[in-house]
Amino acid sequence: MKKYLLLAFLMTSFVTLQAQDLDYKKAMVLVEKNKSAIGLSDTELKQLLISNSYKDASSGLHMVYIQQTYLGLPVYNQIEVLAFKDGKLVSHTGERIQSIDKLTSVKNNIPVITADIAVLAALADRKLPTSNRPVLLETKNDGRLFVYDNMNISRENITAELMWVPSKNNL
Repeated sequence: MKKYLLLAFLMTSFVTLQAQDLDYKKAMVLVEKNKSAIGLSDTELKQLLISNSYKDASSGLHMVYIQQTYLGLPVYNQIEVLAFKDGKLVSHTGERIQSIDKLTSVKNNIPVITADIAVLAALADRKLPTSNRPVLLETKNDGRLFVYDNMNISRENITAELMWVPSKNNL
């Protein structure tokens, strides 16, 4: 048992040493410098969200994950993974929804229903019984992420995040 714990500790230490967080400003500089290679317009550059970035010490690659946003809200599953070596883009996977503003009739980021109603609708969809209303514990990310109590149906608190969800035809 001690061997397995030691091995797990060493592997965790090795992985931690191999990947180091890259700060937001450095990641943004890399993206800005390579915007034409990435295919970003000036408008798209202003609207993107850097969701994660780090430097892989073994390969020397700077990895940057950018998420598409629209009207200040993230677009579900629209994430691009960028790899940079010596300041130049060497790999680009993922995509954005092109002309996103033309695909939706909604021109503001105000939700039609409240987050607590959305939580109750999600629970009903999953056929999870609850007689409680969600109790708001915390609001994060400029009012886009809501943390509710576990409502005695979950081991963790329940979160709801305001975002765009693409459908087959539009947003």
